[in-house]
Amino acid sequence: MVVTDQDVEACLLLLDVMARDDNSKNQKAAQSNEAVTRSSITKLVAFSLALVLLPIAIYFISLDGVYSGNSTYAAITAAVTANVVLISYVAMAIYEDDETVKHKADKKSQ
Repeated sequence: MVVTDQDVEACLLLLDVMARDDNSKNQKAAQSNEAVTRSSITKLVAFSLALVLLPIAIYFISLDGVYSGNSTYAAITAAVTANVVLISYVAMAIYEDDETVKHKADKKSQ
């Protein structure tokens, strides 16, 4: 079997087309992942700050203003606040994931 110059050129052309197609798919995936990553990191930082700052603030506010120096009730209020922030973050993440799945399904159906 003899390989001609036309065969070599056809193979090189095919490899070039395949490489371009892969690069365009990778670029599109990178752009969509970048947007999701920025959004996710922003939400993570916001909820992390809320998880640290809100319970401490609620503790001192409720200690002096609501419970008149009863630190047990103030601590319970702070713990409940931390749990509310944590549950809110988990619920938001689940909702965001469902929304992403629906958005991808809509794109595939078009």
